[in-house]
Amino acid sequence: MDLRDKKKQFLDTLSLENGTLKAVSLGIDCLIDNEACDEDIPIVVTCLSDSERIVILSALETFCNSQYPDNKYLFRPSMLHITAQTSEQASIILIKKLG
Repeated sequence: MDLRDKKKQFLDTLSLENGTLKAVSLGIDCLIDNEACDEDIPIVVTCLSDSERIVILSALETFCNSQYPDNKYLFRPSMLHITAQTSEQASIILIKKLG
C-alpha cells in the first residue's frame, strides 16, 4: 500500500468538518510530494482559529508518526506553535526557537 492509499484510509477514520479535513489532506499531500521529490520542504499551517489549527496539526502528527515510526525526527508541531500579531514577529520568534 502506497502513501496515497494510506492517506485515504487515514482520512476515512477522521470525523472532522470538511474544511479541516481538506487541510489535513493537503498537509499529507505535501508530505507525499516531499518524499517523492526527496525534499524536506516545511509544511506551514496557518489558521484564524487556534483550536482548528491544533486539530489539523494533531492529525498530521498522528499520520506522520504512524507512517514513520522509526524516524528519530518525529513531526512535533507543538515545537513550532507561534502566536504573534504580525508575520515579522512570528518570524523573529521562530528564529529564536530554532537558534
